[in-house]
Amino acid sequence: MRNILYTIIIFPLEQIMETAYVFFYRVFDNPVMAVLGISFAVGVFTLPLYLMAEKLKEAERDIQQKMEPVVKNIKAVFSGDERFMRLATYYRENNYHPVYALRNSISLIIQIPFFIAAYHFLSNLSALDGVSFGPIADLAKPDGLFAFGGFTVHILPLAMTAANCLSAALYTRGFPLRDKVQLYGMAAVFLVLLYNSPSGLVLYWTGNNVFSLAKNILQKTKYPGKTTYDILSTAAIILDCFLLFFHSGLFLKRAALALVLLGIPFFPVLSRLLASLKKNGLFSENPGEDDKNTRIFVLSLGTLFFLSGLVIPSALIASSVQEFSFAGNSPFPFIVHTIFQSAGFFLFWPLSFYRLFGGIGKSGATIFAVILAVLAGVNTFLFPGDYGYLTPLMTFSQKVAADQRTILLNIAAIFAVSVMMAALFRFQKKLLPIILTVAVFAFAIYGGMNGVKMYREYKHFRSYTALDGPADLSKPVYRFSKTGRNMLVIMLDRAISGYVPYIFDETPGLKDSFDGFTWYKNTISFGGFTNFGAPGIFGGYEYAPLEMQKRDTVPLAEKHNEALLLLPRLFLDRGFEVTVTNPPYANYQWIADLSIFAPWPQIRAENLDEKYTVQWQTQNLAMAAKTANILKERLIRFSFFKFAPSLFRRFIYDDGNWLYPREPPIPTATFVNYAILDMLPSLTSVTAEPVNTYTALTNDLTHEPSFLEVPGYTLSAKPVNRGGGPFAHEDHYHVNTAALILLGKWFDHLRAEGVYDNTRIIIVSDHGRNLYTDFPGNITLPNGHCLEFYTALFLVKDFNAEGFSVDDSFMTNADTPLLALSGLVENPVNPWTGKRLESDKENGITLTTSQLWEVGKHPRYTFDIKKDEWLHVQGNIFDPASWRMAAP
Repeated sequence: MRNILYTIIIFPLEQIMETAYVFFYRVFDNPVMAVLGISFAVGVFTLPLYLMAEKLKEAERDIQQKMEPVVKNIKAVFSGDERFMRLATYYRENNYHPVYALRNSISLIIQIPFFIAAYHFLSNLSALDGVSFGPIADLAKPDGLFAFGGFTVHILPLAMTAANCLSAALYTRGFPLRDKVQLYGMAAVFLVLLYNSPSGLVLYWTGNNVFSLAKNILQKTKYPGKTTYDILSTAAIILDCFLLFFHSGLFLKRAALALVLLGIPFFPVLSRLLASLKKNGLFSENPGEDDKNTRIFVLSLGTLFFLSGLVIPSALIASSVQEFSFAGNSPFPFIVHTIFQSAGFFLFWPLSFYRLFGGIGKSGATIFAVILAVLAGVNTFLFPGDYGYLTPLMTFSQKVAADQRTILLNIAAIFAVSVMMAALFRFQKKLLPIILTVAVFAFAIYGGMNGVKMYREYKHFRSYTALDGPADLSKPVYRFSKTGRNMLVIMLDRAISGYVPYIFDETPGLKDSFDGFTWYKNTISFGGFTNFGAPGIFGGYEYAPLEMQKRDTVPLAEKHNEALLLLPRLFLDRGFEVTVTNPPYANYQWIADLSIFAPWPQIRAENLDEKYTVQWQTQNLAMAAKTANILKERLIRFSFFKFAPSLFRRFIYDDGNWLYPREPPIPTATFVNYAILDMLPSLTSVTAEPVNTYTALTNDLTHEPSFLEVPGYTLSAKPVNRGGGPFAHEDHYHVNTAALILLGKWFDHLRAEGVYDNTRIIIVSDHGRNLYTDFPGNITLPNGHCLEFYTALFLVKDFNAEGFSVDDSFMTNADTPLLALSGLVENPVNPWTGKRLESDKENGITLTTSQLWEVGKHPRYTFDIKKDEWLHVQGNIFDPASWRMAAP
């Protein structure tokens, strides 16, 4: 229950503070200014609430003064039940109830949730660790500026209390004693609560008190409104000058902020506009309209609540349930958590504020809520944006940006919808409850349908994955023979070939671990995603995208399964022991559906994802929990992202940081795949029996970019040393380096066990990444993508090979089966088509540039690839002259 209340009441406020911190930190590049900026933002945000609370307190004081003589007389003359009855009668005659006395405490009630939110946020903000402020050495600790004997005196809490008391003295001048006691008592309570707190938190509260003091000083001036306006306008102009002429940040962001600040000097124009709208009847003070407005307001909030808390997050998770099933757990808690968060943002706080508004305020809040609700639906469904796929840590595969046409259409739609809703509110208000009621029910039903889909997908996911407990390490997965021949194929998803020379140069001894390998640097894949690039790795050239298109009577999933089964079938028929782990997209499922191997029970097929996590360092399990918590916070931000106009989504996304001030932990998929590679020696057994083995494993560590701790490229929740090489700033480089280091350790283990020389090893990737990384040869292709998107890592070690070499021969990752079978299986034939396996690259190859990575988005039999989504390359892939557009 406590967690639910925190999520509904405190979480929204904490999110506002986090966003304010990021905003002010980006403007001033200073954590101290960011903390003070939170104080300013909270002060401005709560100012209207305090002003409304002040009116209620004034009304309470007035009525108390008016009734005081009669109340004193009744209390002096009567006692017992008669006193109670006479007081009750007198209160009723004056439309007063004793509970109204709580209006004097509204200011205190408002402060409590903001204090809790600030305490939780700033006390756990690692960005303040070691940050100094004047004589204060560390804002993450109490200041401890003076020490006397064995006692330490913290000065900042005393300064905070002094500002608080000065503000209270100014505010309560002429007030009754009880009001003064309340405020001075609050100052004492905050002194006790914050005395031993981190200095960053105390600094924030000191800023709050200074803001309150300034507000009280302004209220005591002869013309408080004009004085406040003059000060704010001057500050806005000064800040605009700083942003436009002295700040070094991105100009577009600076200009946008400067434009917003420029609205302060033009506030009188806005006031006159509101007065004109009121005159024309848009805002009504008619008490008879309150019930209508309240109904429309609540329905608008309900629309936003269901859309942000249920529809958007459930649609996201339902699109790939397996990705959001951390450690095999149900994804439904993410939806439940987001629902409570949405209830805080769109039900609890708006309704709490609404109760404080007068007639005009309620009318204004209602029309704003209506417009916001309708625009949220329009932006979500009519302007969804195409940013590629979204990972469980809420990062898009493509750049978040909108073209000029989309932005203009979106702005036009926003203007049209706003005018239409204002017109309906003014002339056809009775239609709005009908429209909003339909929207609420539609969103509730749609969210429920997503929930059913999630349940079915999760149930199916659990049925074919072995996640019921930790695996038994006494039963190794991989087996190699000392006396036979071993064939090992390792697919590293999205491994980037261009990093190879830099990784080997940076890591001493790695070439010794990779003794005998040849790096085929001139290697291309058949596409930029797994569904296009992986089939050729396991099935050869017959499973290149263009060839698969020709077999348009066979389902894509069946052709993909044929490719995955081809090498296991051929080696099994020659008496090899066959082991396959994590075959990519088996049966076109995100988590491999191993039922495709059922007709051949001799093949050992397993999914290793998360089976060995429990045995692997307990601190990494804690990272998984932290990652799940990060997702719980970011799902609601994703809803806000979908609500937002196309123009502003880039700023909300914030290059995948989502305006989040804390550094996220390592993604779950990163440490799960890291764990598997790290445990390979423990998962390996060696036999002296004269058997031959074929092993194929797929690992996604290179697919899940994350910064690691250098020099060992080990996992760390907060890496201190990211290295100093040319690609130290690229998280893809970190995981690629880690993968090769961990494989090198496994090869050292195989060498020590006496099975390295009689093992042929192929390390290959299905595709690269569109990174535009600055290494030689990463040219821009005719379609505008960089070459690295389509290159494939290709490292090959033959039996008894020695040394480390580089080969410039034109290769594709579809050469893998021919190299794997060479000398082991003579004249191999595809068991599905009856065709002989052979190379088909003499005249170059045709690859697809399609971005449609999701297997479920393609038709059943052929890929949905447009005519302008093909490229042809021949010879040197690093030469722009080797490339041309190709329309089959």
